[in-house]
Amino acid sequence: MEYMNCPVCGEHTDYITNDEPDEHWERNIARHQEHLIRAGADIPEIPTLEGAKVHLLDGQYFISTWDVVDGGVRHQLRDTDLVRVGKQVFEVLAYSYDERRYWVTPFSLELSDEDLYKLAGP
Repeated sequence: MEYMNCPVCGEHTDYITNDEPDEHWERNIARHQEHLIRAGADIPEIPTLEGAKVHLLDGQYFISTWDVVDGGVRHQLRDTDLVRVGKQVFEVLAYSYDERRYWVTPFSLELSDEDLYKLAGP
């Protein structure tokens, strides 16, 4: 067996006599490497949604899907994810597919004495 290095990424490869590379293998490897670099980039733990508005309807807060996407979040938020709108942080409670919006609640980053007492338990 002959071992070679990939001319694009430098990784060791195995020589296989009955296999031909894909037509666009160089472009595919370059795209894959770019994806790995982006995936490894630091992602803020709490994304800030620039220009987003929090709406109040029947005592519930929600953020439009379009505000989330325009704010730079390219994936669907999950329940319990946090987002920042202005100076306030919100926790995602649920997603409504019919209305295309996230139901959220204000999230406190600081605990009051009462909150600490509740966390301490009996």
